[in-house]
Amino acid sequence: MARTDRLELLRRLEAHRGSRVICYVTSDRQGATGKIASDAIPWIYSHLRSFESVSNIDLLVYSAGGVTMAGYRIAMLLSQLCPKTFAVLVPYKAHSAATLMCLAADEIVMSAAGELSPIDPSTQSPFNPAPQTGGGPTPVQVEDVASYFDLARQQSSHSEMLGQDEGPVDHDLRRVMVEKAFEGLVANVHPLALGSVNRARRQIRMLARKLLGRAVKDGEAVDRIVDQVTKELYSHDYPITRPEAVEMGLPVVRDETAEGIAWDIYLSFAGDLNLLKPYSPEEELGTSDQAVVETELAVVESTDAVDAFRTIKRIGRTSILGPSGEQLSAYQEQVISQGWDRKE
Repeated sequence: MARTDRLELLRRLEAHRGSRVICYVTSDRQGATGKIASDAIPWIYSHLRSFESVSNIDLLVYSAGGVTMAGYRIAMLLSQLCPKTFAVLVPYKAHSAATLMCLAADEIVMSAAGELSPIDPSTQSPFNPAPQTGGGPTPVQVEDVASYFDLARQQSSHSEMLGQDEGPVDHDLRRVMVEKAFEGLVANVHPLALGSVNRARRQIRMLARKLLGRAVKDGEAVDRIVDQVTKELYSHDYPITRPEAVEMGLPVVRDETAEGIAWDIYLSFAGDLNLLKPYSPEEELGTSDQAVVETELAVVESTDAVDAFRTIKRIGRTSILGPSGEQLSAYQEQVISQGWDRKE
């Protein structure tokens, strides 16, 4: 779908909602992914500055996540400059850092296909364990560390160790087992990496509380929602559907007209960014041995302008030696340029 067709959808959405709409889309295309990042902030701000006499702002977001602090900063920027109602439209995926952005909203408009997710972060400390196969440090999922200690506490119960359903908890045994669990963890993970995990866990809860406090005034409700999105759903990729978001107490509203238009806008972006089609060097090359390929990994769009983060790469055919000395086909890729710019 061309920009001209999407413009019509955006204008219809703005007329229906009585708002100005900003779209922030990051690619989750296999082999060509983008993420929520702080480099989008100046571009989002330039769109906000172009809006005149605006009362309500809608953010239409599609993203599998990204940098936690970038999501927080974008949410604060949008809510800070919105005089009346700040809403987030979720036609499909708004995961991780995108879910964090949703927590700042006065309204969340989710389609039936809309998904939020837990916001438990992973840490990228240089002290993280290195994989046995080589390469850089492995990300540590914050809630995995917390779950490890929960397991140690559970196993310290006499009843659980003996296979009984109920029984008294030996607190001295629990303390010893937790201490041994910590010693075992420190033997395999650098203490400074664990410190980074603890800091990230405390930080994400603080950020979630700050954002939720804008629309949810009940302190107990805020704590309950924070617990659910940071630690109680167990899996980072657990999809929080619209009914579950309502049950959690998030400010989800139904707007069937907006949901339908937002879905059509998502489909147009999915087509333009090839979100449903894996990136393939073989297909990009065709019958050529070399090619220059441009991919869009993120887009910020309103009726006023379109800004995109693009990567331009040179790809070429090559060969490598297989385990038995045979020649195997392979590809080389070299980034020529990447960054944000305004599309004509």
